[in-house]
Amino acid sequence: MNETLQNILARKSYSNFASTPISEDDIDLLLQAAMAAPTGMDMRPWKFIVVTDKTTLQSISEALTYGKMVKTAAAAIVVCGNAKKSLITGASYWVYDCSAATENILIAAQSMGIGGRWVSVAPSEKQITNIKALFKLPEDIEPLCTIALGYPEKLLPPKKKFDRKNIHWEKW
Repeated sequence: MNETLQNILARKSYSNFASTPISEDDIDLLLQAAMAAPTGMDMRPWKFIVVTDKTTLQSISEALTYGKMVKTAAAAIVVCGNAKKSLITGASYWVYDCSAATENILIAAQSMGIGGRWVSVAPSEKQITNIKALFKLPEDIEPLCTIALGYPEKLLPPKKKFDRKNIHWEKW
């Protein structure tokens, strides 16, 4: 099995992080991976907020219902999208584009020995409001999720999620 597939199949979500910081170069690589994701009509509506400040990480953890692990992360990336920029034939594709970018970050982090966890902001109006206020986001920028990042305190085995019952060939 090639390295890419190994990283995808080994990816897991972490909640407990060591205090080791993540270098700026490594965060830049994660963001390069994010921006290599496909987007509708190549609109690239994504915007990213990188957070390493412990006070701000604590504030994010308080703003998100299921984001308590963010306060122990070495860094977080708040993934946002410009809904107006990705408006194609009346429909906005920013959520899909930013979701693909988020998954690229998580897979890249796995390949680099960095643990990650996708923490939803949307579709909760309360959480969207909290994150918009915390970061003073412009009106046309919408937060999708926060990715908590850090070196895992303890490596976890991947979950076996493959289930043939979810596969249909040629017809339902």
